Amino acid sequence: LLCVAMPIILGTHLDTSIMIGDALLFSSSAMWAVYTILARRWSYDAWMLTRFLAIASALVYLPSLFFGFIFFDDSLILEQSIFYSRIENVVTAFTRPLWTWGQAGYGYFRPISSALYVLSASLSKALTGEVEAWAFHLTNLLLIAAVIALLTALLERLELPRRLSLSVAFLFVLHPASVGSVAWICGQNELLLMIFVLGGSIALLEAVRPQGPIRLGWLALHGVCLLCALLTKENTLALPVVGAL
Repeated sequence: LLCVAMPIILGTHLDTSIMIGDALLFSSSAMWAVYTILARRWSYDAWMLTRFLAIASALVYLPSLFFGFIFFDDSLILEQSIFYSRIENVVTAFTRPLWTWGQAGYGYFRPISSALYVLSASLSKALTGEVEAWAFHLTNLLLIAAVIALLTALLERLELPRRLSLSVAFLFVLHPASVGSVAWICGQNELLLMIFVLGGSIALLEAVRPQGPIRLGWLALHGVCLLCALLTKENTLALPVVGAL
């Protein structure tokens, strides 16, 4: 109410776009208040409702399937579409920089991310005959689903209640900071990195359980995840230091 009334109180110019924004803010606050009252009155479990709202909100990512190529997507994907649309280049991706124009490489060696671009482009090429953006956005949606599952599993192994783990995972995914990684094609490496870091953390926890000796199979899986993370994005180099702290 204060946001809506303040321009009137101060006698300032009432800009239509600002008033619309204030009205939307007021209406969303009112709906949230009604939701809170009804949830308490109907005695629904709070965490169940939180998960329901989180899942419903996650549908906001579905429109990204219809997004096109934007800044950096064109130089990364379209200008190298011939390379990415050939499935045999999954292996070649491990021998070249991520960005390559002509003979110039731009120093980013992220072969796992490059290989996934090849798979996405090859899928689009096989189905439509062109390298189209929807295939890359579909890949990102599948990756964010994997992030949700792995983050929930990690939180449960840290002995958080399952309901709390699910809620935290969904809220993390729906945080505005996650939008760029999901809706932007070039953000794919962030999702891949998260998958390998979470998977490696779970494997490490399983390997060094307090009960019994070190489980070598899980420890080996942890090493594989760390290697894959390094081949996805270079800032993984800081992960052992962060883990030690």
